[in-house]
Amino acid sequence: MENKWIPVSNPPEKFQDVILFREDAGVFSGFYGNYAECLPDSMVDEYAKHLSEDELFEIRWFYYSLEGGGFLELDLLPTHWMQLPQEPKDLQFNPTE
Repeated sequence: MENKWIPVSNPPEKFQDVILFREDAGVFSGFYGNYAECLPDSMVDEYAKHLSEDELFEIRWFYYSLEGGGFLELDLLPTHWMQLPQEPKDLQFNPTE
């Protein structure tokens, strides 16, 4: 599988972890999805107190960080994304070994 940078105008499938790029931020990780379908129910219930149903289900870019994560918008949107590489064959988990 050849990994290449793809413009965000051609997004991945929803809820697929990807590598993201933005010139001022460099390379970072995230996904393309929404709050309602990707967060635990307890967190969705908390967000629902402050967001409309449309906002909960709006598909957008999210990032991961050591401090947590969040969504990206306006000038924080990534410009490109790339699929995660496959893990090395010799490091893949095999419960029968």
